[in-house]
Amino acid sequence: MTGDPSLSALSSIRGQDRALARLSRILAGGLRSGAVLLWGPEGVGKRTTALALSRRILCAEPQEGAPCGRCLSCRTPLAAHPDFHLLEPGETQSIGIDAVRELLRGTLESSLVSPVRIALLDEVHRLTPEASNSLLKSLEEPSDNLLFFLVSPSPDRLLPTLLSRLLKVRFLPLSDGDLAAVARERRPESPPEAIERALPLSGGSAGRLLGLVDSP
Repeated sequence: MTGDPSLSALSSIRGQDRALARLSRILAGGLRSGAVLLWGPEGVGKRTTALALSRRILCAEPQEGAPCGRCLSCRTPLAAHPDFHLLEPGETQSIGIDAVRELLRGTLESSLVSPVRIALLDEVHRLTPEASNSLLKSLEEPSDNLLFFLVSPSPDRLLPTLLSRLLKVRFLPLSDGDLAAVARERRPESPPEAIERALPLSGGSAGRLLGLVDSP
C-alpha cells in the first residue's frame, strides 16, 4: 500500500455510514455507467469518498472494500491513470463548455487499463449552462463502462434536466465526536483545547474545523 490517500478503505471515512451504505448498494447492483451525485455540506468527505470509490472500482483485485494497492491500476497515480479523469474549477469561478468537452474527449481516448472508466467532476454546480447541457447530452447517450461521480454542496444550482439524470447520495454534517477524531488524526500536534474551541464554529465540516485549528 502506498501513501496515496485515495488508496484508503472507505471504512476510514467518518460519519457517513448511510451515504457509504447507499453507494455500496448502488455499485453492488452492477452500475458501470451513468452518474452519481455526492452532495452535502463542504468538508464532510464527498470528494474523499469519490476518490476512494474510484480507486476501489479501478482496482483489479479489491479486498474487503479497499483497493489492493498492488495491481497496475493501484500502482498508477490517479493523476496519471488513463481511465480516471478529473475536472475541477481550480481558481476559476465556473467550469465552461470547453473544459467539459475536453474531459469527455479524454474518456473516449482511455486505454482501459481497468474495466471501467471514471470521470470525477468536483464543484459541479459551477458548470455554466452550456457546459451542463454538454454533460447532459453525454448522460443521455451513455457510453458503456463510463461512470461519472459528481460532487457538490449545492445541487439546487444544477440544471433540473441534469439533476434528474443523477443518482443522488446525501452526505450529512459530521458530529462533534467525528470532527474531533478527524482533527486528532489530521492534526496530531494540535492541542486538544484548540480543537474543542473550534468545534462549535465548524458547522459539522471537517474542512472548516481544520482551517480553524490551523488559524493562529
